[in-house]
Formats: sequence, C-alpha cells, structure tokens
Amino acid sequence: MSPRRSAALVDAGVFLQLSGDVTGARELFRQALTLDPENKKAKVLLGGDPVQTLPASGEAAQTLPPSAPPLPREVAPGNETLFAPPPPRQRSPVDATMVGRPLFPSERTRIAGHLADGAFDKALGVTLERLKVDADDVEAHELAWDVLVAAGQVELAQAQLGHLMEVAIACADTIRVRRFLHEFERVLPDHPLMTQARSMVSESRVAEPDSTLIDDALRSVL
Repeated sequence: MSPRRSAALVDAGVFLQLSGDVTGARELFRQALTLDPENKKAKVLLGGDPVQTLPASGEAAQTLPPSAPPLPREVAPGNETLFAPPPPRQRSPVDATMVGRPLFPSERTRIAGHLADGAFDKALGVTLERLKVDADDVEAHELAWDVLVAAGQVELAQAQLGHLMEVAIACADTIRVRRFLHEFERVLPDHPLMTQARSMVSESRVAEPDSTLIDDALRSVL
C-alpha cells in the first residue's frame, strides 16, 4: 500500500510543479519518500533534476509508473470534447499581457487531491467540467495537459498537447503558443499546424514584452 500511495503523491507533486507551486510539490515528494524510501522518481525530483518530458512520436515511452491506467474515452462523459479538435470558431484574441502559467487556484487544489488519492479519472474530470462549458477554453486545455503529464499518461498527453495548440492558435494566444512550441516540435513534429505555430512565435519576437522574461523564468522550473 505504501509504494502505491507514494506513487500517487509523486503524481500530485508533479502536477503542482507543472502548475507553478514548487514548494507544495516538494512537500508531496518528501511525503512520498517517507512512505516509500525506495521511490526513485521522488528522489530524482527532490534532487532538483527536471521533470521527465514526453517522448516524441515514435520514441520509446519513458518508464514513469502511472498511478492509474489510461482513461478510456467512454469512462468519462465529455472526453469527446477533450480529445477531439474543437470546431472552428472566430474568437477574439486573448489578453496578450498574461504572464507565466495560470495557477487555477480552486481547480489545482481539487486535482492535486484526486491525484494524491490515485484517482486519475476524477482529476481529469475537473478539467472536463470547464470544457463542457466552453470547448475552446484554452486554459482548461492546458490544465488537462498538466494532469495527463503528471499521471504519466504519455499518449493521451501527446494528443492533448495537439488540441491545446490548436485552440491556442485559433484564439491568437501567442504567449501560450510560444510557451509550448518547443515541446510541440519535439513530440508532434509533423502536426499540420506546426508551420502556423512557428510563424506566430517568429512574428511575435519582433517586439517581445518584458513579461516574456518572467514567463521564461517560470518555465525553467518545470
């Protein structure tokens, strides 16, 4: 029981780290090691090494032991919204002054609790609640990606990254496109929107705001 609980705490800690709560994440990693001193992933994360990234398409999946099996589409109603490209819609550009990763205070707390309990489907369900209201909620798509990465759901996370970028591009969310472009190029190099994503980032670099420096600093802790 302790190793399984320890693994769930690590998943929750990874999610908090992705969300920007490094202090909370480290506390969960310490709890995980207390329960299971042999938890290698917790040791690595507490040692300051970066969180393992998703393998590119065609590469072997890294051995991140998930706390729960992949969530089938039929298990959670609404998954067709999350894992299918949203219909084309005309959206006004989002606020380009947003700095850093959104923290989703209430959702983050609920998700971390579900992951700590090993309830991956419930954690993902929190994001589906928002996506049922608005399938183009780009922040909810990012939150869903965080959950999938934290739970080690590699294939689902890759698919979700594609949907996240599609919505961000449709919403003209240049800052978010820039933030995820490197990972997008690495895991989905043949995605049909790759050229458009690169073009958006390239054009935005002509006059980058000072906030970009802060955003880059936040990315460095992920």
